[in-house]
Amino acid sequence: LILFLAFSYIYNKSVLENIIHVTISGLYGEFFFNSTIENGKIRIKQKDPTLESFKRSLTTSFGSICMGGLIITPAEYTKKFLKIFNYYLTLSGCCCFYCCFSGCIQGLESLLKYFNSYAFVEVALTGKGLCESSKESFKLMCRYGMDAILNDILISRVLIVAKLAVIFFSCISVYVLCSLAEKIDSTIEILVHIVVVFCASNTVFSATQSVIQSGVSTLFVCICADVEVLRFTQKDFYSEITKIQPALAFEANENLASYVDKSITKTKNFLEDLLK
Repeated sequence: LILFLAFSYIYNKSVLENIIHVTISGLYGEFFFNSTIENGKIRIKQKDPTLESFKRSLTTSFGSICMGGLIITPAEYTKKFLKIFNYYLTLSGCCCFYCCFSGCIQGLESLLKYFNSYAFVEVALTGKGLCESSKESFKLMCRYGMDAILNDILISRVLIVAKLAVIFFSCISVYVLCSLAEKIDSTIEILVHIVVVFCASNTVFSATQSVIQSGVSTLFVCICADVEVLRFTQKDFYSEITKIQPALAFEANENLASYVDKSITKTKNFLEDLLK
């Protein structure tokens, strides 16, 4: 029963995280594809885009979310199980086997989470199933994998520094207020206030961090998929991107040209068959 409850907890936690991720990705997708900037203000054509994205995550995309959680949960469950029995496995002389197996499980879990995050972005943007979205995300990784990895590394480092800075300044502010404004002399009371603020700031920034990471992943997928959309919705943003990465605009134009050529060829063949 305990093992089942632990598995259920990890699975439900994964599903809730995926629901939030898909909701945020859908919101950023609406910003990318269906928004304009007028007088410095962002205007999204869809009314209540957050609510609509949340509805999609609980209806049409809910099966994909549950399936994705079921893929990640066994690896995470096995990792938790190994941590619990780490001491006993080390004493029994299985230290080498434990280290190898634990490293494989952690690597597998990290890869599954990483690819699933981009697969769920595809689910939120296109409404496809998890299998089709995973294929699309795999193609994306094959073409822009190094860019995606560098992008995630830069964002994660910036967020780590920002998190440490927020926690540090929050704790310093509380200490100054307690010692000077409130004039609390008890060291224990000051430490209690600092611990409470530390936990609160860590929790709040962690929630903000998940929103930023989901948004960055979504914008990366959108830009790689169809950067030409920005030419009609956000011209300044499009010009900045094409200056930094002109290959994206060239590839989009090349794809459009090949699509037009194929359409002309199909039309020509159809007319020839019709005349015959």
